[in-house]
Amino acid sequence: MTNPKSNPGNRKKLPAALRMKLRRFPLPEQVTPTPLASTDYLRIVTFNLHHGKPPSGWPDADLGGLVAPAKQHSTPRQWWAHFLASMFGPSTASARAVNAAGALEDTAAVLRELRPDIICLQEVDKGQRRSGYLPEAEFLANAIGMPYWRMTAAFAGAMSGLRRRPVHTNITRENGYGIAMLSRWPVKSWHVKRLGRARWSLQWGSGFWRGFSKGFLTGLKSLPAAMPGVRLIPGEMRVLQAALILTPFGTIAVGNTHLDTHRGTAQSQLRRAWRSVLELSRHSGVLTGDFNLYADDAAAALGLLDQTMRPSWHGATQSFPVKVPQKTFNQLLAAGWVPVAAPRALRLPVSNHLAVVYDLKPRPVTH
Repeated sequence: MTNPKSNPGNRKKLPAALRMKLRRFPLPEQVTPTPLASTDYLRIVTFNLHHGKPPSGWPDADLGGLVAPAKQHSTPRQWWAHFLASMFGPSTASARAVNAAGALEDTAAVLRELRPDIICLQEVDKGQRRSGYLPEAEFLANAIGMPYWRMTAAFAGAMSGLRRRPVHTNITRENGYGIAMLSRWPVKSWHVKRLGRARWSLQWGSGFWRGFSKGFLTGLKSLPAAMPGVRLIPGEMRVLQAALILTPFGTIAVGNTHLDTHRGTAQSQLRRAWRSVLELSRHSGVLTGDFNLYADDAAAALGLLDQTMRPSWHGATQSFPVKVPQKTFNQLLAAGWVPVAAPRALRLPVSNHLAVVYDLKPRPVTH
């Protein structure tokens, strides 16, 4: 794992272009951290932010993007007209910034009441058009009162344009997308590991093709009806963000990640991420985030590890989708820690995921 130079507050100046866009919507002032209700346990919250989008959608007009609905923009000329209008036409970014800032303020108010020690976020935007150009990790850190934070970018660039893998994942002068960790306690060091990406996949459009199961000629005849809207989807780069945090219980290694949607790829990434956390602190490690795996699939992946490397506790609760939670994607692995209570899932003002609260305490030492 790489070890970028630690920057606890991450308070570098925002680029001029972004400051210009946000001049009417400044970041909240830094909130003074409130004392914890109890120091008997460590509270970790994991939350897929879904770039701050409310569950019911944005109340303002759609800002557009590269991908247009196939039926609405079926010809290349219509597609380019949609693209140029979304990039250079009248901007609704000001309205989106107001709504995005308000939604994040409401979210921060709920998280502040929870008094967490550490917050691990996934699907975090920085300077993206769809989220009002807000630096979401910095915004939430200031509003909640978490003085030690960092965003780790999976890629840099615009969501609706060209993207690239950044040389340094701690982007400061450009827009991007990734994961973030916020801490109430000082961070000794930050660490990053790239977990790779899945292969390209084929996403079918309006039709469904059964292949050549009914015969070669039948398959060829049915193929054109299934082609409209077919797209090649590239695998998304996934990263592990980890930190050595100086808590009242001692130094703890905390990892945060967002794994691939392909089950086999996610299982492989989970094993590599957990091994990397244990390399930082073998006796006191935690890995959490959106694993994109059912708890049984995650347990099966971890079962391939050596007995000495398996987590001592694996927590999960139903947290997705937000309306009818059925999937246990937002999980936590721990070594040297035990739960104080069962994990709790909470609905927040943003995201299609529930936030999950884990309360942990050090495992008693047995002689």
